[in-house]
Amino acid sequence: MKRNAISYLYVTTLLLGLLTSSCREDEFQSRGTNEDEALVVGSNVADLLFRLSLNDGSSDNILDRANCFSIQLPVTVTANGTTLNITEESEFDRIEAIFEEDDNDDDLLEFDFPITIILADYQRVEVEDRTALNVLADGCPGENEEDVDIECIDIVYPLTISTFDRITELFDSFTLDNDEMLYDMILELNDNEIVNINFPIKLTTSDEAMTEITDMNGLETFIESLKDSCDEDDDNDFNDDDCEDCSIQQLQDIWSPCNDWRIAKLLVAETDELAQFSGVSFILQEDGDIFANNGPTDFLGSWSAEGEGSNIQVTIDLPNYPDLNASWNLNSLLQSSNGVFSTQLLNGNDVLRFQETCTLIGNENVPPDLEAEISDGLWLVNSYFVNGTDNQTVALNGYGLNFNVDRTVEADNGEVIGGSWDFTDRDIDLQLDFDAAPFEALNKVWRIFSISDTRMELRELGADSNGDLLVLSKQAEDCGDCSVSQLLQLFSECLDWRVNRFELDGENLQPTYENLSFKFETFGDLTVQNGEDTILGTWSASGSGNDIDVVLSVPGLNDFNFTWDLNTIFETPADNVELRDGGNILRFQEACSAGKDNVVNDPDEVDETDDD
Repeated sequence: MKRNAISYLYVTTLLLGLLTSSCREDEFQSRGTNEDEALVVGSNVADLLFRLSLNDGSSDNILDRANCFSIQLPVTVTANGTTLNITEESEFDRIEAIFEEDDNDDDLLEFDFPITIILADYQRVEVEDRTALNVLADGCPGENEEDVDIECIDIVYPLTISTFDRITELFDSFTLDNDEMLYDMILELNDNEIVNINFPIKLTTSDEAMTEITDMNGLETFIESLKDSCDEDDDNDFNDDDCEDCSIQQLQDIWSPCNDWRIAKLLVAETDELAQFSGVSFILQEDGDIFANNGPTDFLGSWSAEGEGSNIQVTIDLPNYPDLNASWNLNSLLQSSNGVFSTQLLNGNDVLRFQETCTLIGNENVPPDLEAEISDGLWLVNSYFVNGTDNQTVALNGYGLNFNVDRTVEADNGEVIGGSWDFTDRDIDLQLDFDAAPFEALNKVWRIFSISDTRMELRELGADSNGDLLVLSKQAEDCGDCSVSQLLQLFSECLDWRVNRFELDGENLQPTYENLSFKFETFGDLTVQNGEDTILGTWSASGSGNDIDVVLSVPGLNDFNFTWDLNTIFETPADNVELRDGGNILRFQEACSAGKDNVVNDPDEVDETDDD
C-alpha cells in the first residue's frame, strides 16, 4: 500500500511538472518570448545591433572635427565673430553659411565653455576649454578611417522588447525609444535572460528607403548586407553632402523670386575666374531662362535640372559666358544668418556659387510692413559715399527726409526739395527721384540692404562693393523730457508755423494746407492766416513728458480738430513740433527764416530803426 502511494505521488509530481512546462511554453508564445528567436549575448546579430546603436560622432564635425564623440546641444558658439545659439543639428547650416561667406578668410569657431560631449557609449564628459577638447579629438580615428559604428542603417523607433528571466521565471515588457536605450539593453544581455524583439519592425537606409523586418534572421541578414553600403561622411568637409534633402522645386523657389544674383565663387580648372563676373547680375527664372546683365548689355541663356537629393544635375547654357556652361551637381542650398541665400554647384573640382543680393528675404530683422517703417518719422543723412569711398555726406547734412505715404518725398533744411519715392521690385528696391541738387545725385534705384527702427542702409542696385552707399538714421521720436512750458516757449519764439507734414487716415494732406500760417498765442488763441483770410481758433496743452495732450480747435479746419499727442520736438535745423493721433501725423515747422534772435514776437511792434 505504501509503495503504491509513493508511485502515485511520483506520477502526480511528474505530470504536474510536465503540465507546468507546457503552460510556461504556451506563456512564452503568448507574451512574445520565444527562445528560438532570442537575442543571444555574443551572437552576430547582437553585435550588429550594438554597432548600430553607438553614438555617431561624425554628424557634427563642423563643430568639433571629431568622429568619436558629439557636442551636447544646445551650445553657444561664435563663428567668424557671429554668436549663435545652436539648439538642433539642422542649425549647423547657419555655421556653414557664415563660413562660406568669404573663401579668403580663416574660418574660426569658438565655444562658450564649458561644454558637454557625448562619447560613443553615451557617457557625458564636461570639457572646460579648447585645449581639453583638442586632446579628446586627437584620440578619435582620423578622417574616413575605419570605425566600428554602423551609420548606413537606422531603426525606426519605438521598439517593443519582451524578456523572461530563467531564474525568477518572471516576464517583462518595455519600449526602446532611441539608440541610447538600445545600446544599454544590448550591454545588459546575459545568459539567464531570454530577450525577444517584437516583430515586425522597420529600418531605414541612407537613401531613406524603409524596409519591414519580420524575424531575427531577416534582421541579421539585412544589417549584414547593407552595413557598408553608404559614405559614412567621417570627414571634416562639412559641405560635401548638403543636398541629401534637396529638390528641384527648392532650387526654383530660391532662384526665381530674386532678380539680382551674383557669382560669389568660380573656380575653373583650379583657376579663380571670379574677376570677369564683377558687376554681372543674373536672373534665374523658374521657366529655365537666364538673363545676365553687365551694365549696358543683357545676355540670354537657359538652365535646366534633373534628378533628386544629392544627385541633382543643373545644366547651364549661357553663350557669352562659356566658363558657366556645364552640367553641374547641386551641392548646397544655404541661407546665412542675415537671410542671404546662396547655391553652390560642383563639376569635378570646378566650383560655381551664386549668391543673391535680395537680402531682406528671410531676414527676421526686417519689419513686416516696410512701407510703414520707411514713412514713419523723419530720416537724416548719416553718411553718403560715392563709388564706395568718396565721402559726399557733407553736401546732404542738415536735411530731414520725409517719405510720405503718397510716395512723395521732401528733403527739408528750411528750404524744401521735393521729389518722389517708390518700390520697384518685391518691396526691397527703392527708386528715388528728387527735383533738384544736391539730392538729384540720389536719383537711382537702391537696394534696401538693412533697416531697423533707427537706421536704414541703402546700396546702389546692380553695383559691386564699390557702388554708392547711403545710410539714413531716423530722428529720435521721444518726448520724455518735453514740457508744456517748453512748447509755449517754442511757439512764442516764432509767430509763423507751417504744416510740414500732415497724414490723416492714410492720405497726405500737407499740399492742401502748406500755404496756411499758424500763430500759437501764449494764452491759447490760435490765428490761422490763409492769404487775406484770417481764421480764429484755440489751442491748449496739458500733461508732461510723453503724456502731453495738445487740443486744436479751428472753425472750418476740421482736419486739425483733434486731441493730439505731443510726439517729439526736434530741429532740422528749423524747429519742428510733431503731433500724433494713432497713425495720423501732424507736424508744424517754424518759418522764421530770419533766425530766432530777430523774430518779431509782437505783431503790433513797430520797426523803430532810424531811416538815416
